[in-house]
Amino acid sequence: MKNILKHIILGLAFLTILNSCSDEFLREAGPIDRFGDDIFKSESLMDRHLATLYSYYFAGFNSPDRHLVGYYTNMPSRLTDERGGGISSYKWIQTNASFSSGDDSMFPSYIGPDRLGSSITNYSYDRIRYVTDVLEKIDSYSDGALSESYINKVKGQMYYLRGIQYYDLMKVYGGVPIITTVQTSSSDDPSIKIPRSSTGETVAQIIADLDSAATLLPGTWNNPAENYGRPTSCSAMAQKVRVLLTYASPLFNSNWEDAGRWQDVINAGLEAEAALQAEGYGLYGNSIKDWEEMLSASSYDAPGNMEAIVIQLLNAPESGSSNAYQNGWENSLRLPSQGGNSGVAVPRDMIDLFPMASGARPTPANGYDSFKFFLNRDPRFYRTFAFNGVIWPYQENTKDTLYTYMWQSGQSNYFAGENNDIASPVFVRKMSGDADASSENYDLSGINIMEYRYAEFLLIMAEAYAGVGNTGMTAQYINRVRNRVGAGEVDKPGTKMEAFNAVLYERQVELAYEGKRFWDMHRWMLFNDGGDNVISTNATCSKIGVKPLKGGARRGYFLKYTGTVSGKDDPIAEEDLVAANPNSEDFQNQLEDLAEWYDANFEEAELTNYMDQYLQEQNVYTWNNNYYVSGFRSNLLTQNDWLEQTKGWDDASGSPGIFDFRGE
Repeated sequence: MKNILKHIILGLAFLTILNSCSDEFLREAGPIDRFGDDIFKSESLMDRHLATLYSYYFAGFNSPDRHLVGYYTNMPSRLTDERGGGISSYKWIQTNASFSSGDDSMFPSYIGPDRLGSSITNYSYDRIRYVTDVLEKIDSYSDGALSESYINKVKGQMYYLRGIQYYDLMKVYGGVPIITTVQTSSSDDPSIKIPRSSTGETVAQIIADLDSAATLLPGTWNNPAENYGRPTSCSAMAQKVRVLLTYASPLFNSNWEDAGRWQDVINAGLEAEAALQAEGYGLYGNSIKDWEEMLSASSYDAPGNMEAIVIQLLNAPESGSSNAYQNGWENSLRLPSQGGNSGVAVPRDMIDLFPMASGARPTPANGYDSFKFFLNRDPRFYRTFAFNGVIWPYQENTKDTLYTYMWQSGQSNYFAGENNDIASPVFVRKMSGDADASSENYDLSGINIMEYRYAEFLLIMAEAYAGVGNTGMTAQYINRVRNRVGAGEVDKPGTKMEAFNAVLYERQVELAYEGKRFWDMHRWMLFNDGGDNVISTNATCSKIGVKPLKGGARRGYFLKYTGTVSGKDDPIAEEDLVAANPNSEDFQNQLEDLAEWYDANFEEAELTNYMDQYLQEQNVYTWNNNYYVSGFRSNLLTQNDWLEQTKGWDDASGSPGIFDFRGE
């Protein structure tokens, strides 16, 4: 069975129960229609069909910063305050940008093609059709060939897959056409001209599917070595809580200051929490080292990790299969000096975000020094970031130290270690394999992606309690997350708005770079304030005390050497370099030495090229209310003229869209 674990990992770790070799299984997980209705006559063929479905859903999920089932783009992550750059590729946020055509919305193609073709494709409604086909046929077509227990588990997985697909469509478009039967394509059958359901109706369908999944699936699967990672009743219940949280949030809830929908989250959450705890789910470990270990675990270690509610298992470099799925995150994290791609430079505001070791916000009054930003910070800071003077190992150099300072000689800039222009002295290291990662195959990392973990669930509960005004429970749930890593606790927030702020802040820290930030900013409308004809009232930033991105900029900076320089050679002798090791028991003292080294050698300097640069100027971050919910393409509306365009986007005739994405 080790061969199966090493080689066959599709989507949510759909691991075959077959005894055949892994390569054979991957070949059999071919076209979706390969076996026709024979799949209902054999568990073996149905397993292969399910493997194909899982690959359609999850094969592209190869980095934690990628979003949307079956689509998996990192574009949303690139629009947040977690990272900067790439402005030329993201037209919406360019200085003074404005768009009104649905073709120019952020996700105009996620809904699918303008019209059906005759070939097998893998768009959102294709995936819905494929799972619905199984649901419609499996009871009647199996004719006793499949056991009732097996059928129930298959149906549970199908309901789960359909539910999460509709959820991602809902996040992007609000209400969408709800189709729960397999339709026959026709140009003149009015019964298949399905209009958009309201957002509330779409949510109701998602909840119905997830409830069905929770009823039919086991809480945990037998034989974890083969089945760990499949959806469970617990993951279905937890997904339901996440859906209800989105629906309660300000983007889709004009009455978000009322308790109503937040109480729905609590009710579903308490039920899910009881089920999760009964099955042994919970926070992994009780230290910051455990936290880091959890986030860098490979498939071999995964079954023992009960923090993972939803996990994408990936293949180790030695898997040897051309069909292996591997994690590209390591390669994107590593700097060229370490054999990597480019590194993920951290904006100034993100460096200044993480709490102090005491749990307090990083302000001068609380002892924060932005120049020596690494002193007395939350333990998660040192496992999320690598910075100038800190050891970040890899297999070929287990004592490699990141040096990201620069010096000027005449009109030229030179950089220690990197030999190229960098935008920050701080880089993301979270979810890196550290000394287990080899520079020979960073792009073949087998580190799993924890798509939904128990810590996020606890923070959802904290947010829901904020929504009903129970700020004491908000603090309790936040502190369960903080206590695990040894971080300072938060006090009970004084008001509901302060409680919302506290939860969103904690999500920024605990879930940083895990693909959550865009959707938090999205559902809370944190990109901007200000109402218009799309969203009549948008003041969440000012109400909960968050600075919007609009009108600002994601900024980087240099650490510049202050001593005498002559030429391009590094002015700091090797014996004068200082290194701090996060894994050392003497780490805090090493940081004090690092602070003295900073004082003696460096000062902050402005970048020569801006982190967010547009037309050779500092880009001013732009955001408009219609960006939050995407429109449909004009060609799709022309071919399907019964569909309404989303408010804020022009329809095929150029008239303003009328579909209200806040409709119940």
